[in-house]
Amino acid sequence: MNEQSQSLNERPRPITIEPNQSDIGRKVIFRFHGNAKVEEGVITRLNKKYVFVRFGKKERSVVMTRDELEWKDAPARSSHPTMFPQMKDQA
Repeated sequence: MNEQSQSLNERPRPITIEPNQSDIGRKVIFRFHGNAKVEEGVITRLNKKYVFVRFGKKERSVVMTRDELEWKDAPARSSHPTMFPQMKDQA
């Protein structure tokens, strides 16, 4: 196994959301790729296969799969350590 394929295997897998009927109205985010601008939307309905999300001020919902979405209120996930301002002074 070469270094490139090994580093690809070590990347964290995306977390798939598992919404249910009580999550209708809950905010989600969509990112086309890792560096893309985040789009925020609201779940309007769902079925076993798809989640319907309204983005921005659009009137119609967009059909999405669960693995394309993240919860808006989920803790931020990052592969980089976070240092808060008060901690920088102590470092």
